[in-house]
Amino acid sequence: MISTLRHFITDLGYRVATFPSVSEILSEPSDSIDTILIDLDLPGEKGINTIRTIHERFPDTYILVITTNGSVLPSEVALSNDVYAYVSKPVRLGELELLLARVLERRARPDLSTFTPEEQPPSRRKH
Repeated sequence: MISTLRHFITDLGYRVATFPSVSEILSEPSDSIDTILIDLDLPGEKGINTIRTIHERFPDTYILVITTNGSVLPSEVALSNDVYAYVSKPVRLGELELLLARVLERRARPDLSTFTPEEQPPSRRKH
């Protein structure tokens, strides 16, 4: 799946880096990642701990979580840990393309005050 997603996202014109584990993601400079598409089944940490750890390291990063059906985190937990969106397995490429375009649009807009709290970049949300 990772190879397919990497090629698809690259073909959309985005720069893509892939990481086999959470620890490798965390070794990146904090300003080097705009958006993270993460499967909660990565080796290392699991579930909400993974999201919390990533958010602490990359507070301005949009986090898109790939989940299996029925494994979505409770919405209050997700929002408090800055999950921007969920992508269910099997990943629908059209849905992923729309989500990535929304993230890009949000980053390009200088006036973020017109967005709902859930659409704001994580560091600008009021908790």
